[in-house]
Amino acid sequence: MNRAARGFSLIELLMYIVVVGVAVAGLATLYVNTIARSTEPLQRERARAVASGYLEEILGKPWNENTPAGGGCVESGSGLCTAYCASFTPASCSGPVCQKVGPSCTPANSAAAIGADAGEATRTDFDDVDDYHGIDTCPPDDLTGSALAGLAGFCVRVEVTTPGSPWNGVPPADARRVVVTATTPDDEAIVLDAYRVNF
Repeated sequence: MNRAARGFSLIELLMYIVVVGVAVAGLATLYVNTIARSTEPLQRERARAVASGYLEEILGKPWNENTPAGGGCVESGSGLCTAYCASFTPASCSGPVCQKVGPSCTPANSAAAIGADAGEATRTDFDDVDDYHGIDTCPPDDLTGSALAGLAGFCVRVEVTTPGSPWNGVPPADARRVVVTATTPDDEAIVLDAYRVNF
């Protein structure tokens, strides 16, 4: 019989089916994994937007409850504010930042502790950076306490701390580190942090 006209044997056909089946199974697995992960970039971007929104809101507040309107330092125990006020002559010591006490110029206010102050139960009441310490909510909410639409399964947590060592030459008592962590429904965390100094 002529070899060119012979065709495939049953064994060759079975081998072909097995090889193609394995290849198709591998491609199907790859396809399913790709489809399953196709929402991850969107979820990460949404978590980043949530964290960024919270961080922007927090950094828009004064450093401390007792920070003078328009800015200025409050005494934190580090001595920086005392040194700032002492640089004024008693005649020019006035205003919300420094006050004249006897013959010397001293800070007008002292820093309050980290955390929400008495009577500040919701974000609408928060009036300084450290009030946000301890927020931990699922799903993230807006200023009125209403859950943000389309963010079911997302969470946000805020920590405001005093750095353990000087930050860029600023004593720890005069700095706050704000860390906002937003997590996706798949428990992937997006962490944004920033520092705010006493002024």
